[in-house]
Amino acid sequence: MAGPRDLEAAVAQLAELEDVEHGGFRAPEGALRPPHALVCEFLLRHAVAPGTSASARTSAQTALGLAERTLAALGASAVVDPVGGGTARGALDAAGTVPHPEELLVDAAVVARAQLHRWQLTGAPAARRAAVDGCDWLLRALRTPEGGFGAGVDGEEADRRWSAAQLATVLGDDDGAWAAALLGTTGEEPCAPRLVHDPWSDPHDAARWTSLRERLRAAAAQRPQPVRDDAVVTAANGLAVVALAEVGAACGRPDLVEAAVRCAELLLRVHRDDAGHLLRVSRDGVAGGAPAALDDHGCLADGLLALHGATGDQRWLDAARDVLDAALVRFTAGPPGRLGRQGHGPALHDTPHDALDPHLVRLGRPADPLDGAGPSGASATAGALLGLAALTGSARHRAAAEAVLAATGALALSAPLSAGWGLAVAQAALSAPLGRSPLGRPPVAHGEPGRGERPPAS
Repeated sequence: MAGPRDLEAAVAQLAELEDVEHGGFRAPEGALRPPHALVCEFLLRHAVAPGTSASARTSAQTALGLAERTLAALGASAVVDPVGGGTARGALDAAGTVPHPEELLVDAAVVARAQLHRWQLTGAPAARRAAVDGCDWLLRALRTPEGGFGAGVDGEEADRRWSAAQLATVLGDDDGAWAAALLGTTGEEPCAPRLVHDPWSDPHDAARWTSLRERLRAAAAQRPQPVRDDAVVTAANGLAVVALAEVGAACGRPDLVEAAVRCAELLLRVHRDDAGHLLRVSRDGVAGGAPAALDDHGCLADGLLALHGATGDQRWLDAARDVLDAALVRFTAGPPGRLGRQGHGPALHDTPHDALDPHLVRLGRPADPLDGAGPSGASATAGALLGLAALTGSARHRAAAEAVLAATGALALSAPLSAGWGLAVAQAALSAPLGRSPLGRPPVAHGEPGRGERPPAS
């Protein structure tokens, strides 16, 4: 598992990769520039990690500044649609002015969560608003009649750009000019809107923008709409449950917590086969036959733990334990139920030993430790195991988390941009001993923002 020096080295590498001109992290020319919200989660945890040495203090300060600049730049870019509220997969240019046309559940959930933690640590009003807006978009754009959340929307055929003339037509000359200046759409040609300055720090501007945005949304509803993918994927919905539960609890939005409850109930009720094993996806309230992967178990368990923290309801803690215990039986590298690395191999595989996709047999059982837009199976499961151990005092689950985290030391040095959640979990494991929560639970609603008094919630 990554140690303190490994994590400090990861922060130093990430700082070297920062795009100091545009914010975020540099990418090869022409490559997608993703939000990197999971990397920011690690940086925020590192910023409040206990450490008394000069190098630890310097590393913490570097991490906080890097996370703050990255998330602020993200919120001010066209990746986050200030009118519609969705979060694109990333930007197609370095300046963040050309968003990818797809807006996915995974990106929206992890960005909302990271912005919440930024607000809790710094008190930035824009961060709180970004977290709430992201969750509101989930409910407005992706919620299915059954209470789950579709995988995302594809806006390839939907024009979300605005010109100054279009804004004036909808809002009138005075409000249109004000909105054009705010959204960076002062040219004659339509462009993707972005917040050129922060309207949330001034109550008058915030009220004005809130009113104008509703009028723009009504006008945008008359345009061709993006195509929604209604597949309810367990892992992505687990991340949505986390975001809704934590943002709802912290920001006084019980409707968000209730949406998280309804989604979790759907997953536990519908996403099961006859043997009680977790399934990966449903549509229209009917589950498909594909078995759940490791990330489905880890992300769902994390969502259930977040619900326990937000509501205090024991059933969510019990359900999280059941999901994780099933993962420790069915996804082990060795004999079923016996956790342990095989040589230098992983402790857990991404697929269960008893339900391997026949098309993948010749490739063996994969075990990819790298995070993408969402956590890898290993990092998601390790984080949930650590949270369960902190809440229950279970040494068995703590030991399992540490075994799964064994690869993070190498990743901290070789691929920190692709190991954000794994590093965040490793940081949490170092920051709190067994029996204390390293994940900021129970509930985040009791914390004062902007004080830096507690680690961000997981």
